[in-house]
Amino acid sequence: MAKGKLSEEVKTFIVHSLACFDTPSIVVEAVRRARVRARLNQFKQEHAASKAAAGGIVVQEPMSPERAEELERILALPDARSVSAEQMAYRRKIEMDLDAVEPIDEERAA
Repeated sequence: MAKGKLSEEVKTFIVHSLACFDTPSIVVEAVRRARVRARLNQFKQEHAASKAAAGGIVVQEPMSPERAEELERILALPDARSVSAEQMAYRRKIEMDLDAVEPIDEERAA
């Protein structure tokens, strides 16, 4: 199975790390993290370029009925003893998204 080839820089890093008595698992993890960081930076650059090309306007796609139903089921779940502020903020976002969808559904019924 042929996977992506390693660049000379990565090969040098691996040899150097192993020569410094790092375990192979630590070296593999470091290489994976470096790849993830590189991909994340690439994504950020692409996103910034597309956002600049759109003039900073982000177009939201309309919510599908399946997604609206899924979010309603999430909101209907009983609360745990303590709900974090992050969870409450997410629930408020869901409620606002659902409120934005409901008028569209009523217009279709009319």
